[in-house]
Amino acid sequence: MNTEHSEVKSRPLKVKFQVKVLALVLSVISLSWFFEGMRQIKQSVSPGHIALLVASVLSTFLLLWVQAFWIYLEEKSKGTLKKKVAHFDKMEDWLKAKAVDKDTNV
Repeated sequence: MNTEHSEVKSRPLKVKFQVKVLALVLSVISLSWFFEGMRQIKQSVSPGHIALLVASVLSTFLLLWVQAFWIYLEEKSKGTLKKKVAHFDKMEDWLKAKAVDKDTNV
Protein backbone atom coordinates (compact mmCIF):
# COMPACT_ATOMS: atom_id res chain seq x y z
CA MET A 1 0.00 0.00 0.00
CA ASN A 2 2.85 2.41 0.74
CA THR A 3 4.38 1.78 -2.68
CA GLU A 4 1.10 2.71 -4.33
CA HIS A 5 0.92 5.86 -2.23
CA SER A 6 4.43 6.96 -3.24
CA GLU A 7 3.78 6.14 -6.91
CA VAL A 8 0.71 8.34 -6.97
CA LYS A 9 2.57 11.14 -5.24
CA SER A 10 5.56 11.05 -7.62
CA ARG A 11 3.43 10.88 -10.76
CA PRO A 12 3.28 14.28 -12.52
CA LEU A 13 -0.08 15.95 -12.92
CA LYS A 14 -1.41 15.78 -16.47
CA VAL A 15 -4.04 17.98 -18.08
CA LYS A 16 -6.17 16.52 -20.86
CA PHE A 17 -5.89 18.11 -24.29
CA GLN A 18 -9.64 18.76 -24.40
CA VAL A 19 -9.44 20.77 -21.18
CA LYS A 20 -6.57 22.82 -22.57
CA VAL A 21 -8.52 23.58 -25.74
CA LEU A 22 -11.58 24.53 -23.69
CA ALA A 23 -9.49 26.94 -21.59
CA LEU A 24 -8.03 28.48 -24.74
CA VAL A 25 -11.48 28.95 -26.29
CA LEU A 26 -12.82 30.48 -23.07
CA SER A 27 -9.80 32.82 -22.98
CA VAL A 28 -10.54 34.00 -26.51
CA ILE A 29 -14.20 34.55 -25.64
CA SER A 30 -13.38 36.47 -22.46
CA LEU A 31 -10.87 38.60 -24.36
CA SER A 32 -13.52 39.40 -26.97
CA TRP A 33 -15.88 40.37 -24.13
CA PHE A 34 -13.16 42.72 -22.89
CA PHE A 35 -13.06 44.49 -26.25
CA GLU A 36 -16.86 44.57 -26.36
CA GLY A 37 -16.92 46.08 -22.87
CA MET A 38 -14.42 48.74 -23.94
CA ARG A 39 -16.52 49.52 -27.03
CA GLN A 40 -19.67 49.79 -24.91
CA ILE A 41 -17.97 52.08 -22.38
CA LYS A 42 -16.74 54.36 -25.15
CA GLN A 43 -20.35 54.74 -26.32
CA SER A 44 -21.86 55.29 -22.88
CA VAL A 45 -20.95 54.41 -19.32
CA SER A 46 -23.49 52.30 -17.48
CA PRO A 47 -23.30 49.74 -14.66
CA GLY A 48 -23.92 46.91 -17.13
CA HIS A 49 -21.06 48.02 -19.37
CA ILE A 50 -18.72 48.35 -16.39
CA ALA A 51 -19.79 44.92 -15.12
CA LEU A 52 -19.08 43.39 -18.54
CA LEU A 53 -15.63 44.97 -18.61
CA VAL A 54 -14.74 43.90 -15.04
CA ALA A 55 -16.04 40.35 -15.55
CA SER A 56 -14.11 39.98 -18.79
CA VAL A 57 -10.86 41.27 -17.25
CA LEU A 58 -11.18 38.96 -14.24
CA SER A 59 -12.05 35.91 -16.34
CA THR A 60 -9.17 36.60 -18.74
CA PHE A 61 -6.69 36.90 -15.87
CA LEU A 62 -8.02 33.75 -14.21
CA LEU A 63 -7.80 31.70 -17.40
CA LEU A 64 -4.30 32.98 -18.15
CA TRP A 65 -3.22 32.07 -14.61
CA VAL A 66 -4.61 28.54 -15.05
CA GLN A 67 -2.79 28.14 -18.37
CA ALA A 68 0.44 29.45 -16.81
CA PHE A 69 0.05 26.84 -14.06
CA TRP A 70 -0.32 24.09 -16.66
CA ILE A 71 2.77 25.30 -18.53
CA TYR A 72 4.66 25.35 -15.22
CA LEU A 73 3.64 21.74 -14.53
CA GLU A 74 4.71 20.63 -18.01
CA GLU A 75 8.08 22.34 -17.77
CA LYS A 76 8.65 20.92 -14.29
CA SER A 77 7.81 17.37 -15.40
CA LYS A 78 10.18 17.70 -18.40
CA GLY A 79 12.95 19.04 -16.19
CA THR A 80 13.29 22.29 -18.15
CA LEU A 81 11.91 24.58 -15.46
CA LYS A 82 13.88 27.83 -15.34
CA LYS A 83 12.31 29.48 -12.28
CA LYS A 84 10.36 28.06 -9.36
CA VAL A 85 7.06 29.69 -8.43
CA ALA A 86 6.11 29.07 -4.80
CA HIS A 87 2.33 29.34 -5.16
CA PHE A 88 2.35 26.98 -8.17
CA ASP A 89 4.34 24.44 -6.12
CA LYS A 90 1.85 24.75 -3.24
CA MET A 91 -1.07 24.31 -5.66
CA GLU A 92 0.59 21.24 -7.19
CA ASP A 93 1.16 19.70 -3.75
CA TRP A 94 -2.45 20.35 -2.80
CA LEU A 95 -3.75 18.77 -6.04
CA LYS A 96 -1.50 15.74 -5.60
CA ALA A 97 -2.71 15.33 -2.02
CA LYS A 98 -6.31 15.44 -3.23
CA ALA A 99 -5.48 12.82 -5.87
CA VAL A 100 -3.91 10.56 -3.22
CA ASP A 101 -6.97 10.96 -0.99
CA LYS A 102 -9.25 10.19 -3.91
CA ASP A 103 -7.25 7.08 -4.83
CA THR A 104 -7.16 5.75 -1.26
CA ASN A 105 -10.94 6.15 -0.86
CA VAL A 106 -11.67 4.05 -3.96
